[in-house]
Amino acid sequence: MTVKKYYYSLQEISNLLDVSINDLMHYGITGQLGMCFDWVLIKNDLSINNLPFKLILEFKGEPPEWWQPNVDRVLNSDHVNNPIERLFPLSIELLSVIYKQGFIKLISAYDDSCGLTLEIVRLNEDENVENPVLNISDIVVVTKCYEQFSKNFQLDIPGESVLVDAESVFEHDDVPNNLYFAHSLNQGVWPIPPNMNLPRKSELVELIKAKDPSLCIADIDAIIRISTPNGIKLGGKQKKDKIPFAPVHLR
Repeated sequence: MTVKKYYYSLQEISNLLDVSINDLMHYGITGQLGMCFDWVLIKNDLSINNLPFKLILEFKGEPPEWWQPNVDRVLNSDHVNNPIERLFPLSIELLSVIYKQGFIKLISAYDDSCGLTLEIVRLNEDENVENPVLNISDIVVVTKCYEQFSKNFQLDIPGESVLVDAESVFEHDDVPNNLYFAHSLNQGVWPIPPNMNLPRKSELVELIKAKDPSLCIADIDAIIRISTPNGIKLGGKQKKDKIPFAPVHLR
């Protein structure tokens, strides 16, 4: 039986490609292989062990009312329908420290592809409790990145990067994480001017498919649900005294 995998550990890739973990880390810190960590495991560890920290996600510099409800949904989700949402990219700087020390005490991480920041916030002054630790064994690689890397590795293509830049695991316009798509959709649609009709669901579907036609219906539904502000019902029958909906870049 073939098990669908959303991501691989470095040990699994090492076994599959017969390459050392040290060499894989080299590809990571040189920007040729995107690497991530599972932030949900850290969040659960902080909660279960009652540690004096809180994991937060935020789009700094953006009005909180635009993204906070969406981020809250992601933080409180079980991620069963979209396991990729559990992953956060590791920058070259963080990977370099992990490679040198074998671990890093996680304070913050930044996803340059969408401007999302992850922070571990200390809730009290007890300095005897240290920040959560990320080890080399905690690093994972998204299946899409692994498959492209594997192809390049087997074809012996030097310098063929899976990344667009060193800070991002995914291309900006091809991010397989519903939160990133949802943030992009939210920015491109809301808020709606008072004289404009609310968008129909079909119109939002078209905007999403323009980004990635391969997305399945379940992913599209999740993206629309996450990106729509609380209390908003998508437009049904259009009001004649209002202009048709248009995304922000066409207004």
